[in-house]
Amino acid sequence: MISCRNLLIYLEPVLQKQVLPTLHYALKPSGVLWLGSSETASVASHLFAPEDKKHRFYSKKPAAAHLRFRSARGDAARDRADSGQKRNHMGEQLLTERDAEKEADRIILARYSPASVLVSSEMEILQFRGSTGAYLEAPSGKATLNLLKMAREGLMLPLRAAIQKAKKDDATVRKEDVRVNYGGEFRQVNLEVVPIKGLAANERSFLVLFEPATLEPGAPATRKAKTTTKRQTEDRQVARLQEELAATREYLQSLVEQHEAANEELQSSSEEIQSANEELQSINDELHNLHANANIPMLFLDRDLRIRRFTPQAEKVLNLIAADLERPVGDTGEGISADFLPYVFARFRQADGTTTRQHGGLGLGLAIVRHLVEAHGGQVRAASEGAGQGATFTVTLPLAGRRREGETEGGRDFSSPFSPFSPSLRPSVPPPSVPAGLRVLVVDDDRDSRELLRLALTEEGAEVRTAASAAEALDIFNQWEQWRPDVLVSDIGMPGEDGYELMRQVRALPAERGGQAPAVALTGYVRPEDQKRALAAGYQMFVPKPVEMDKLVTAIARLAATG
Repeated sequence: MISCRNLLIYLEPVLQKQVLPTLHYALKPSGVLWLGSSETASVASHLFAPEDKKHRFYSKKPAAAHLRFRSARGDAARDRADSGQKRNHMGEQLLTERDAEKEADRIILARYSPASVLVSSEMEILQFRGSTGAYLEAPSGKATLNLLKMAREGLMLPLRAAIQKAKKDDATVRKEDVRVNYGGEFRQVNLEVVPIKGLAANERSFLVLFEPATLEPGAPATRKAKTTTKRQTEDRQVARLQEELAATREYLQSLVEQHEAANEELQSSSEEIQSANEELQSINDELHNLHANANIPMLFLDRDLRIRRFTPQAEKVLNLIAADLERPVGDTGEGISADFLPYVFARFRQADGTTTRQHGGLGLGLAIVRHLVEAHGGQVRAASEGAGQGATFTVTLPLAGRRREGETEGGRDFSSPFSPFSPSLRPSVPPPSVPAGLRVLVVDDDRDSRELLRLALTEEGAEVRTAASAAEALDIFNQWEQWRPDVLVSDIGMPGEDGYELMRQVRALPAERGGQAPAVALTGYVRPEDQKRALAAGYQMFVPKPVEMDKLVTAIARLAATG
């Protein structure tokens, strides 16, 4: 094994291509190269195969590495050369003789050794040795080095059978008198397949030798042809045909086995796909049921925030049409200024904090959204490019999960008996009830809040009328003879004239026209100075928003009892 860890990362690819062949040359046939965790041998994939990608172990491939050793002459060598030092004549003579011996060996091997190729276990040619043109040719079409695809006519079947047998028996296999078509003429050749041992099990290779079939020694070929009987010729042809037939049957049998294996894999893949389709169909049915039966507006988005589905309620509320499918979700509304964006989820915080703002609300909506999302283990984020450029709110929820006993919900521990939200600390004495028929005027610019208060107080036995603004409330007071409110319940923050202005105008009315009617202030402004301001304006009771009905009913009942 060669360990070369954390070196290649400091070298450019050009230098890596010079280093890796050297390491390949130095390794034994079954050797392993170990690189660093951030290194790879991909620039020399023809030399190394990954054994363990995670730990960066690479095995040596049976390929020849062409090395070019370069040496730089140092100053000392240059000085010696300049000094005129004589060369060693004997050493030069020995080197010349050795070079001559190597050249002689090369000539003999090139002239008398059989043509051969070195192939991998996948039949890919790794090296050509000698002249193989009489046995192999490049096929037309896409370039390939596959041995069987390059084999000439008549050679492919016996060649494949010999390699398969050599692979199975791990022994040399020889086939003689194989007929090969070369230039329109069939020639008889012998082939021999030799397994190359000493390599890793997954990197086996084979040496395939080709040689022309030689005539039997003895008489010349012409004399032998004359003495060969017709019977011998026919027997030889029958034997050759039987061998070809056996090789063809073996080849067809292997094709059948490969086909059956492919069919089994396809069947397994088909079953997996069918199972996945059934799961997808089940999920689609559940989504369809949810889509059809949901009574709230919902949009179903993909990962790119494009609309995939929407419920009928969303179609009505958001004015969606079928053409909106695949449309990206975006907002082009008022947007959020950069200085207010960090406080957008804070309680009772609004960009326009005046009591006469044009938009209603308490500044609790987004705070409630964050509370609900965090109670389910999720997160909510807000983003805006600025005023007039819209805003985007992103809610992220976990796919599944269950709150453990004692786990807090949004910072509130519901399991603790001392929690202010625990049912055990709620008042055990029922609040006083509203006298039956008590006339209550509810003033709020939010339609849903007005309707909720009207329904709740009607259930308590009160006779309720509502007004959406201070002006509408004053009109009711001016129609004193038709309907006279016993108690006024008014929101503080309203567009135009707020609750303070309404109370100043009511208190300016004569007593016989309701100027002294008891009043309850509803507001999200809960600071001590806000309470003092409401009481100073003429309100007798103060109930913070969001309204708890038992507190409001208690306040109304007390005001009704005191007259």
